[in-house]
Amino acid sequence: MNKMNEKKNKAEKSKRSLYIVFSIIASIAIWMYVAYVQNPDKSIPISNISVVYVGEDALEANNLIVTNRDTSTLSLTFSGKRNTITKLDSSEITATVDLSAIVDKYTATAGVYQLPYTLDYGGTVMASSVSVSNTSKNYVSVTVERLVKNAVPVSVKNSIVPAEGYVLEDEELSFETLEISGPQSVVSSVAGAVAEITREDVEKTISEDVPLTLVDENGAVVESEYLSLAQETVTVTIPVLMQKEVMLYVDYIDAVSANGTDAVADILPESIILKGDPDILSGIDRLSVGTVDLVSFATDYRNIFDITIPAGMTNMSDRTTATVNVTLPGLSTKKISVEDIAVSGTPAGQQANVLSSKVDVMLRGTADALEQITAEDIRVVADLASPNGEANAYNARVTLNGSYTVDVIGTYTVRVELN
Repeated sequence: MNKMNEKKNKAEKSKRSLYIVFSIIASIAIWMYVAYVQNPDKSIPISNISVVYVGEDALEANNLIVTNRDTSTLSLTFSGKRNTITKLDSSEITATVDLSAIVDKYTATAGVYQLPYTLDYGGTVMASSVSVSNTSKNYVSVTVERLVKNAVPVSVKNSIVPAEGYVLEDEELSFETLEISGPQSVVSSVAGAVAEITREDVEKTISEDVPLTLVDENGAVVESEYLSLAQETVTVTIPVLMQKEVMLYVDYIDAVSANGTDAVADILPESIILKGDPDILSGIDRLSVGTVDLVSFATDYRNIFDITIPAGMTNMSDRTTATVNVTLPGLSTKKISVEDIAVSGTPAGQQANVLSSKVDVMLRGTADALEQITAEDIRVVADLASPNGEANAYNARVTLNGSYTVDVIGTYTVRVELN
């Protein structure tokens, strides 16, 4: 009995399973018939449809520019046959607004315009197979302003800190005015363009392209996506020069009794401040103001020299001349009268009669060296081929007979009569 019941239950379960499968197949068949055979009308909403604006060139040609667009996307409801509507995708659909209509159909002046748009389905469906049954916007609104140009001054905001011993010169710009263009309301607020540059411990000249920032009359930054700059950067050159103290000195022409190591120079001023190219000035520690011939004076010398600085350098001091005092400590002078005077260069057929009875010769040297010299060691020769401009006066050469560390100081004249 139990076995018969089991068989009966199995048969009933099989029938129920077949019935369920049949029901599902029938439902699918009915759905496919309705959807694809009858293909009923259907409406679906689609959001985030991109709005594309074209024709801006026509506006610019008429000195106009769009400064506001009230939307960048649309939400639309599309109607059509089911198998067509289901193909629509917001990523494939665009709404195009032709801005040139402002020129072609309207007044081509600044103002707010309400413009229609056309839909492009990206080739997924034919435009004639669908319709827009409901829209969030039937048009888009754009604001148009007059496009103007203006030239504004360019300046530098210099935050450079030179290294110790260096100074900054005035900035040099590749251009001093910048042309900008954009909406009149924005352009009129721009007072200038600023190039900001910051450095620390600078030792060399800076030259680089620096971005430009537009500012108003209060220095606040003016930003607008509609502003155009003729150039985005300006080349800023800032010379960086070295400034240092340079000691002054004199050169010497050595004499027999003295050389540069024997001389003591007192120079006023002792130094000056030079400014110039670091590559040049770094190698200059002292500067000669002139040359002193040590045989041109006895023991004390004084002169004023012009301070000549190297090419490309600037004298930052208030002194352009230097007063030089040179002394020869340790040296003395001695005057010896010489009566034995010779003559050279006597013209043929004439006789020379020396009128000068003596010549007082000044010698300089150490006391010991001067003590050794007498008049017999000094030779005075009047050169008749070298008159000095006065009547019967001729220049004389004074030399020492022998080797002595003594100098003859000064120039000498002898009076000679020719017969």
